Amino acid sequence: MSQYIVYTDLDGTLLDINTYSFDLAKEAVSMLNANHIPLIFCSTKTFAEQIYYQHELGVSAPFIVENGSAIFIPQNYFPFPYHFDSQVENYEVIELGKPVSLIRKAIRDINRNLGMRLRGFNDMPMDELERLLGLDKEKINNALAKSYTKTLLNSLSEKEVLKIKEELLKNGLTVTKGSKFYSVMSVDTDKGKAVKILNELFAKKYKQFISVGIGDGLNDLPMLKVVDRAFLVQRHKDFWENLNYDNIEKIEAVSSQGFSKVIRLLLAQ
Repeated sequence: MSQYIVYTDLDGTLLDINTYSFDLAKEAVSMLNANHIPLIFCSTKTFAEQIYYQHELGVSAPFIVENGSAIFIPQNYFPFPYHFDSQVENYEVIELGKPVSLIRKAIRDINRNLGMRLRGFNDMPMDELERLLGLDKEKINNALAKSYTKTLLNSLSEKEVLKIKEELLKNGLTVTKGSKFYSVMSVDTDKGKAVKILNELFAKKYKQFISVGIGDGLNDLPMLKVVDRAFLVQRHKDFWENLNYDNIEKIEAVSSQGFSKVIRLLLAQ
């Protein structure tokens, strides 16, 4: 069997888009683990959030946080030296994004200069976040621990997004839409750039491999464009995100069920 490297989005892909449950993906993840296939989380979620899901699912591969802003690689995972920027716990970190302090300042400037009321997780009281997200305090605190991005909770029109992008660009920032929310991040950062860096490292580890990407939303497109096989699961029944890219294999299943369907397809081949 060919050596696969699987990159997956979390919200709306491995995780249920409404409940954030991974129950329907557990068996598929176990199949990957049993076949020693690296499963790389590539998500808007933070370091703390992704560590939780790795622990729960028994995954120990590198992972990509905050929409491609940083790559966390377990120490000694690659049997050769490579460049990294910092160390966090037992991980070597390749940093691609700008610090969140710069992003917060840019958002404050937009609110003042454009008369907008852009709000993020950190701008809301805990009880309001619990109602909105349906998560407990610990998981919400993990989501708040962003180092390179800021999540916007606003419903934005196309015109508003364009105005915000124009202002953010002055600080080298941009805004991108995920499964549910918008993320403000470095303009030089996306999932695809992080995946390419990891693929270069995997190319030194394995003589030959097939990279696979699984996603559900617009911010997954950069990832899907740089892998060998790209899969798009449904956002809800009979509906896929409209991504302008021909080399995507559409999966007729939603979220975790779609993720599991892809894994079974790969292993059957």
